[in-house]
Amino acid sequence: METIKSIILSACFISIISAALGMAAPDGKCEGQLKLILGAIFIITAARGLMKGDFSDLTEISAGSAEIAENTAASADDYFISAAEANLDRTLENYLKENGVSGAEVSSVIDISENGSIYINEVTASLSDYYSDYVCAVEALKNAVGEDVTIYVKRQADENG
Repeated sequence: METIKSIILSACFISIISAALGMAAPDGKCEGQLKLILGAIFIITAARGLMKGDFSDLTEISAGSAEIAENTAASADDYFISAAEANLDRTLENYLKENGVSGAEVSSVIDISENGSIYINEVTASLSDYYSDYVCAVEALKNAVGEDVTIYVKRQADENG
């Protein structure tokens, strides 16, 4: 990190000197030569700093940045999946209600593939009136999500357990 600081300080110092000399120099051939000389000094100073520097801190910084990016992407995926599952759950609950199954609570599990496709892995419906709504709930869920999705239908736990 010290190497980077010294390069930056050198660059700032050379830039300030260059600006001051540029204002003081007369126009014409002298100005072009002065810019050439100051540019060469700037490049040599930066190159010397780069050649003697230890940049191990930069590799640690870049590795940390990659880890943060991966964690952010994973968090975004998790958030998207949970939001999609909640939306699917509400949609299926409304669909069951439209098909005569009232009081059902639905939970789903979805997955996102490498190419960005969303797959519904399983749907679980908890029924308040299990015995009379079971057949209707299974048929409605099969119609809604398809035959390939694993469907579980269970009885809602009453307050006594």
